[in-house]
Amino acid sequence: MKKLILCFIGAVLVGCSSAPTGNANWRDDGYSRQGQVIAELVESKQITRLEGLQRMIPVVKTYFPEDQLLLGVWNDLIRYAEQVEMGELTNQKYRELFEARWALFDDANKQRHAEREAIDARERQSQFMGSFLSNMSRSMPRTYPPAVNCTTTAMPGVLTTNCR
Repeated sequence: MKKLILCFIGAVLVGCSSAPTGNANWRDDGYSRQGQVIAELVESKQITRLEGLQRMIPVVKTYFPEDQLLLGVWNDLIRYAEQVEMGELTNQKYRELFEARWALFDDANKQRHAEREAIDARERQSQFMGSFLSNMSRSMPRTYPPAVNCTTTAMPGVLTTNCR
C-alpha cells in the first residue's frame, strides 16, 4: 500500500510539468500543493485511493483547464481504481497500469512541449527576419538614393526640364 501512496504522490509531481507557459509556476505550485494534501489524506487513510483520484479532477480543472491530456490521465487512473475496488484488477496490475499511464503521459507531454518550443522558435525567427528586412528597406534610400527622373516639355521658344 505504501508503494501505491508513493506512486500517487509521484503522479501528482509528474503531472506538474504539463504547462509550458511563463506563468506555469503558480499553476505547478498550486497543483503540487493540492496534490500533496490529497496524497496525505490517502496515506493517512482518511479517504480511499479512488476518492483521492476523484478529488484530483477539480484540481486539474482549476490549475490546467485546457490540458485534456492531464485530465485524461486522471480519468484513466480513476477507472483503474474502480476496477480494483470491484475486484477486476489486482493491486499489482493497477501499479503496472498506473506507471505505464504516467510514462505515456510523460512522453506525450515532452513531445508537445518540444513542438511548442519549435513553433515559438520559428515565430521568433520570423519576427527577426521581418524586423531585419524592414530595417534594411528603411536604410536603402540613404545608401542608394532614388534615381532622378527628368522630363522636358517644349513650348514655342521655351524648353522646360523638371527633374524628380
